[in-house]
Amino acid sequence: MEQAIVAATKHGFTQFAALANERIAQHLSGVTKQSNYYLKDAYDLYDQWAAFGKCRHMMIARPDLFNERIINQSGSTRTNFSIAALDYSSLIKASHSISSKIKLDELIQRLMSVLWKMPELKEVFSSYPKRQNCI
Repeated sequence: MEQAIVAATKHGFTQFAALANERIAQHLSGVTKQSNYYLKDAYDLYDQWAAFGKCRHMMIARPDLFNERIINQSGSTRTNFSIAALDYSSLIKASHSISSKIKLDELIQRLMSVLWKMPELKEVFSSYPKRQNCI
C-alpha cells in the first residue's frame, strides 16, 4: 500500500494518495500512533487537493487530532479554523449589517469601474450597443 501512495503522489493523483492514507488509518485504528500518522497525511493530501469540505469533516470527526490544524480557505492563504469559535448566526448578522449600509448605485458603480479595467471585459463591453442612463 505504501508503494501505491508513493506512486499516486509522484504522478499527481493526490486524491488517491489521500484516500489510501485514510483507509490505512482505518485499518490500523487499534494502533493509535500509526493510525494518527496516516490520518494526518491524508488530511494534508486532501488539503493539497483543495478538498476543504473533507478536511472540515475530518476535523469534526477527530477534533482531538485536528483541533489546531490549519485549513486552506482560498488556495493561497492559510487561516486558523476553530469549529467551537465559529458562530454562524454572528456571521449572518454581521453580513446583513454590512450589506444594509451599502447603497446599490455605489456598489454597481464600483463594480463596473473595476470590471471596465479588465482587458478581457473591455472587449465584451465595447461590443454591446451603448444605451442612455447606463452606468
